This record gives sequence, C-alpha cells and structure tokens, in this order.
Amino acid sequence: MNTETGILICTGREDEQRGLRVLLRSIGFDRVISAGNAVDAEDALHSGKIGVMVVDTGFDGMGLRFAREERRWAMVNQVELPGLIIISDTGDAVDAAGLPDDAAVIARPYAQAELVKLIFEAVNRVSARQDSEPGVRQNEELEVSISGGLHSV
Repeated sequence: MNTETGILICTGREDEQRGLRVLLRSIGFDRVISAGNAVDAEDALHSGKIGVMVVDTGFDGMGLRFAREERRWAMVNQVELPGLIIISDTGDAVDAAGLPDDAAVIARPYAQAELVKLIFEAVNRVSARQDSEPGVRQNEELEVSISGGLHSV
C-alpha cells in the first residue's frame, strides 16, 4: 500500500474536511490536502502530487462538473488521472457521464470505514496504473519502431 499518495478532499463542509484529514493522517497518509473551493483544488491537482481526489457533489456549487473538467484537463495535458471518489447526499443522482469507469460513489451518511476502504482501493488502482505504464510505453515505442522499419522496407 502506497500511503505516500496525495489525497485531495474537495468539500465545503469544514467539519468533514477536518475529520477526514485527521482520520487519513492517523492511518498513515502523510499528504492529505483539503480544499473548500475550486481554485484551491485546481492548484493542488495541477501540482501533480495528488493520486486520489474525494469530491463532494455540492463542492463549490459544481462538484461533478469540477471532476469532469479536471479529468479533461489531465487528459489534454497528458497528466496522470487521479483516482476519484464522489460523495453525494442521500437521494442525489450522480451522473457518471464523463467520469472514469473506476470512479466510486458513496452516499451520506457514510461510515468512515467504507470511505477509507474506497480510498485504499483507489490508491491501489493508481499505483497499479503507474507500475504498468513503463511497460506500456516501451511496447508502444517498440510498435512505432517496428512500424517505421516495415514502412522503410
């Protein structure tokens, strides 16, 4: 388990921010950042040190839109996509369009243990993607090299 992965908590609920920061640090996550608005969250994400993002659907009045826009930004800039966990209020419909297939959704009120489990799963997925990327890149480079050689023949 990689507890060095940065966790970004995006919620305007200060008590929830504080509680999650304390909880995650107590179980070994050293880099836990919370943001109460989209500007602070973007700054943290664009620093490149965030592996998992926990976003409240009501975050800064644009929770899901914020998550989608940051996903697009990461794809355009070819930056590693962070794992994504959406926190919704009970009864909120979560439109998953434009969100990664492995995004998790948890409804309030939630058990902290369940949210922590989702965070660990997201950290594991991000770590697995990072571990497999060098091999994928090497394979792509090999394919390009072989294709170039075949074209020249």
